[in-house]
Parts: sequence; C-alpha cells; structure tokens
Amino acid sequence: MGCIIQSNMSNVKKVAQNTSILTIGSLANRFFETISIILLASYLTIENFGYYTIIFTYLSFCALLIDLGANSILQRECARDETHAFELMRSGFSIGIIMSLVTIFASYIVLQHLDYPEEVKNLFWYGVFAIIVSSRFKSFRKMFEVMFIVNFKVIYIAVFNVLDRLMFMVCLFLFIRYSHSLSWAVLFTVLVDSLGTILLLGTYIKNFEFPRLAFNVSRLKSLLSESWPQLLTSSVNLINLQIGILIMASMITSREVGLYRMGALIPAALSFIPMAFATPIFPILSKKYAVNKEVFFNVYKIMLKYLMFIVFPIITYLFIELEEIIELLIRLSLGEDYRQSILPAQILLFSQVFVFGLIGFSSGLVSSNNQRLNFFVILISAISNIILNLILIPRYGIQGAAYATLISYGLYIITALFIPKIRIFSIEIIRSFFKPGLAAAVMGIILYTLNMNMWLSLAAGFVLYLVIYFLLRGFNRQDYQFFYEIYPNKLAAWLLDRSR
Repeated sequence: MGCIIQSNMSNVKKVAQNTSILTIGSLANRFFETISIILLASYLTIENFGYYTIIFTYLSFCALLIDLGANSILQRECARDETHAFELMRSGFSIGIIMSLVTIFASYIVLQHLDYPEEVKNLFWYGVFAIIVSSRFKSFRKMFEVMFIVNFKVIYIAVFNVLDRLMFMVCLFLFIRYSHSLSWAVLFTVLVDSLGTILLLGTYIKNFEFPRLAFNVSRLKSLLSESWPQLLTSSVNLINLQIGILIMASMITSREVGLYRMGALIPAALSFIPMAFATPIFPILSKKYAVNKEVFFNVYKIMLKYLMFIVFPIITYLFIELEEIIELLIRLSLGEDYRQSILPAQILLFSQVFVFGLIGFSSGLVSSNNQRLNFFVILISAISNIILNLILIPRYGIQGAAYATLISYGLYIITALFIPKIRIFSIEIIRSFFKPGLAAAVMGIILYTLNMNMWLSLAAGFVLYLVIYFLLRGFNRQDYQFFYEIYPNKLAAWLLDRSR
C-alpha cells in the first residue's frame, strides 16, 4: 500500500473525504430514521408496526430485480473505463426502466398468492413506488448514484438521503401522531423518497448528462452476463438480512414481528458504517486489480483491518449498555412490552462483526471479477439462514430468529476456506479479527467491572480501546502515514517519525 501513497497520494484523501461524508450522512440518516421508527412504534399499535415492517420487507425483495444486479458491475466498469462510462450507464438505465415496469406488475401478481393479511395487500399500491424511488433499499434510484460514487461526489447522495429521512420524521410529527394511520405511514414513506429522487435526478443532469437509453445488444449482453451473479447475490444477501421477518410473519404474530424489528433496530443501524467505508474504496479496488494485483490485495487487507478496528469496540460497548439504552427508549416513548426486544438485540449485535467482514469480502471478490463465487458463498449462508429460522423460530420465537441470523451470517467465512481461488480472502478476514477482538474484549471486561454511567463508559471505552490496541501493536507506520496524509499535524508527524 505504500507504493499507492507514493504514486497517488490523492487517493487517500479522496477515500477519507468520501468516507467521512458518507459516514456523517449515514449517521444523520440513522438518527432521523431511528427517531421515525420509534415514533411509528409509539403511534401505531404493535400489530400495525409489524404490518409496516412486512410491507417494506416484501417490497425490498421485489426491488432486487430492478437492475438485474448491474449496479455493482456498472461501478466497477465505469471506474476502469471512464471514456465509455456514459455509454455503459445508458445501457444500465435501459435495463432499469424495463425492469421497473416488469417488477411492479410481477410483484403485485405474486402478492395475491401470498398468505398476507388483506391490509398488507391493499396497501401495496401506496408502497409499490418505493421500488422506483426508495433510498432505503435497492431501487431504480440507486442507478443514478453510480456516477457520483465513481467520481467521488458522494456528498449529493448523502444530502438527499438525509433529506428523505428528515422529511419523513417531519411528516410523522405533523400528521401520523394525529391519525395513527398505517396507510398514511406507508404513503409518506414513498412521497418523501420521491422528492429526494427528483433532486438527485436534477443533480445528475447538472453534473453529468441527461439520462438516456441505449439498446446496444452486444453491450447489454455483456453487462447482463456479468451482472446476473450480482442479482443472485443481492437476492440471497437480502434473504440473509430479511428472511427471518418473512418467516416470522407466517409463523408467529405481527406483534412479535414488531418486537423483533425493534430489537434489530440498533444492530441494523450499524450497517451504514462498512457501507460508508467500502463504497469509495470499491472503485479504487476495481482499478488496482486491472493494474497490479499485489497492490489490489494490499488495499483489500487494509480495508478489512480498519473495518474490524471499527466494529469490535462498537459492539462490545453496545452489548454492555444495550439494556440501559432500550430502557431509556421505553421511558421516553415506547411501551413496556418492548422490553422483550432486549435479548434478540443483544444476540443480533454480534452478527455485525460478520456483516462488516462480508461487505469487505464482497467488495474484494466483485472488484476482482469473482462475483460468481461471491454468490455461491453467500447462497450457502442464505440457505442455512432459512433452515435455521424454520427450526428455531417455532421453538424459541424471536430469539430463535436472532440465533439463526448470527450463525448463518458467519458461514461465508468458513465456506470460502474450501474454495482455493478465494481462500486467501477469507483467511485475511480471520486474521483481521485478532488484535481488535482482543483489545475490545479487554476493554469490555474493564467497563463491565467499573459499571460506570453510560456516557462516561463511552468516553472511557474509546480511550481504553485505543491504548490497548496500540500496546498490541495494532498500528503500524502505514497507519501513521495515512493519518498524516489525511490530517497533517504535530502528533501525526511525531508518530510517523517514531515508527521509522
């Protein structure tokens, strides 16, 4: 990675700036979205909150077909060949337009044959446009984000996504609390996303070009031949993320679905961190693989190192303080019944280690043209998730769904070990666990023993973790060099000098 810095120091700043923008934007998203979910949970009945969850979970599955998996491939190929980027995007938009229409009508037909409550089916036509405009899951809107990501202009994505969440929260304050209507909740979710989509489209036109369609058969064929593994991967990945909710919807009450959704709120909120980190790195990985595979793998290792450095202290701290956090939410606005969501929340927290690793793992495989193997590995996890949910939910309820998620999320690491071509990607994930995992464990033991106030514990935990990680020699000269490049100061210069 040192040669990357010497040859192109601007890459470090670009990644840091775009990661910071996405992280800040995602933090704001999670803040407003968390408040909105808490408002929904307090304004709606637990049953209606469960229905709301079911509706958008169903639509998120339908929306997978929108781009036929082409989004990641477009990012990769546009990063590698900027001269033909807009020609590729025109083919991508053609796929998106056609599949949006197909998906809307196909999803409606499928819905009629599923055993969902009539209220869920009747609300379909309110929610269906989320398949086009949603910023909360894959939709046609996501295709406009490709060029912003490739050109390191993610600030527009961040701003408009935050606007969606802020407007939805405002709508809840102004309307939902008076009507307690599930229909209005679904309608406003779609309307506020539509505003963000219009603004994103206008910005795309201003910065790039007016979106055009192109039906170049050879280019479409080439794009689809690369994208279908990504479509399948997105499908099974979403199964991994959401299948528990759909299985619960058919096996237990919507009230329990609502409890599980609240329990998953905090763990799921962490997923923005690896996405914010990996998104600006993906174009660099794609370029480096085409030029120098050794440098490519060094970038991959560093990405995993920082992902694990971030996730371990966060989940350790939250595990210790989670009960107090949920109790605080209960006192502020939620009913006493939501106390039952504490245990599944604690279980799901640990699954985030595997989620962080998976995002880095998939970025490495897709950028190195191994998307087919990426699909196979994730497929094993998804199948295991379905089987475990069917076994554990009837026996243990929502805790069983949480255990199924935890176990199945980590299987991709084991599966990849048996595939020679990608074994090294998995081995590197395992290696990246050791130092941050040990540092976080020691930090957690100390915090648990001291039993401090939640906010004091946060500050003390941050300092403890950095000190322990430093003593374990987790930082090296390369890290100090990055620190100095991103934020030149006396401390960074001193650390860089001491590491010689």
